[in-house]
Amino acid sequence: LLPAGLTAPNAAFSSPDKLKAHLTSALLDWAAEHLEIHRSWLDGVGDQPHLIEDHYKAVAGYRDWLAQRIEQVPLVHRFVHVWKPQGPAIGPDAFGPVCLVYEETSDGLDGAEFSRFWRLSDEWPLDHAPCVENMIAVVAIARSLGILVVGHELALDDLRRLTAGKALIPDLQRRRRGRWHPEDLVARVRHQSASSGPDRPVPV
Repeated sequence: LLPAGLTAPNAAFSSPDKLKAHLTSALLDWAAEHLEIHRSWLDGVGDQPHLIEDHYKAVAGYRDWLAQRIEQVPLVHRFVHVWKPQGPAIGPDAFGPVCLVYEETSDGLDGAEFSRFWRLSDEWPLDHAPCVENMIAVVAIARSLGILVVGHELALDDLRRLTAGKALIPDLQRRRRGRWHPEDLVARVRHQSASSGPDRPVPV
């Protein structure tokens, strides 16, 4: 994977301690770009490892950004993951953060898949109605662009660690629990909007 000029002996990758001696600014720049993570986090001075593409209350920005990703990187599989805490369904009794994650998956080394991740939300509490409305809008936008939307549950502590920058998305992928269906919320909003008539729009 490494471009010419950034190669290192194979033995250097056998342990983190051995790799330290071969780390250079150019190598860290390449790693940050290739993995789509913050260079400042690799340097140990940034709090967040993952790039955050947050368009809270300006959801048209999600359509523009996702459409740009589709144009720039057409030959990948795309997912929008909606992670909520285990327990109550989305509604008046829900609490904790909802985390939206965008994933691009392509072929990796030796037949394995390789994924890059972006966070699409930042500190969105489920007991705050505008955050839920934004989440529903992102789901609708992703579906309209042909992006698969997948809902999962995680332990509340895991979601809080993610929003605080204390956990990596690939690690949390392995800790997901039961499935739920965010697209059901889109269908419910559309039904309510149709029932309310033109004088009572549903704000999504």
